[in-house]
Amino acid sequence: MGRRKQKILKDSIEALNYSILYEIVNRYEQALTAIELLITDLEENSLNESSRETLESLDILSRQLIVFRRHFWLVRDVFNFLVHTEENKHEIKYVRMAYDNITQLIELIESYRDTIIQQEIFILQTFRFK
Repeated sequence: MGRRKQKILKDSIEALNYSILYEIVNRYEQALTAIELLITDLEENSLNESSRETLESLDILSRQLIVFRRHFWLVRDVFNFLVHTEENKHEIKYVRMAYDNITQLIELIESYRDTIIQQEIFILQTFRFK
């Protein structure tokens, strides 16, 4: 195989690799957007009518966020590994961007969990005064 064809093949594989990393993070962002919308709906429901069902839904969502967070930590570790093992490559900036994005998603999850906890406290206080 000619030198030029090898370079094109290598560049294509690296481009595919970074495209896959981007798509992974993008799908995670979409999932968290759906969760954010669900949290907003549950907040609105709890303001209108606090119920045990809403409390149970918040608890289930909180548990799901724990699973997401653990998964994101593992993905962030993979990106971190790639950043350190491929630091001499020109395209490393894309891996760093993916690492930064996944870190932001972890922070979003923490924010969502805080919101859920506050909402659960609100509902429990509402039950106490009924």
